Amino acid sequence: MKGETSKILVINGSYRDDGFIDRITSMAVDSLKDSGAEVEIVLLRNYPIEFCLNCRECTQIAGETPGLCIQQDGMQPLVDRIEQSTGFILAVPTNVGSVTAIFKRFM
Repeated sequence: MKGETSKILVINGSYRDDGFIDRITSMAVDSLKDSGAEVEIVLLRNYPIEFCLNCRECTQIAGETPGLCIQQDGMQPLVDRIEQSTGFILAVPTNVGSVTAIFKRFM
């Protein structure tokens, strides 16, 4: 993959605008762009992601292509972005020893 531009997806699971996670990911994005990477930031707080229903519909198709979720939320566009990326940064604050609820929904 020599000569190809890296496509990095930064997934930010913080609720807070301009908080620590936003600032630290901004620094990482600047550094990655300076090194020639293509970078996209996803703010999970702007994505309506519903709780998984555990219906397993998304796992019922054989092969490498991921199945589709029956819920009509913001997850499918996010999965499409993930599939097109070559690298990831997952950034989320910890509160009382765990990640945020929006990050749990994403995971």
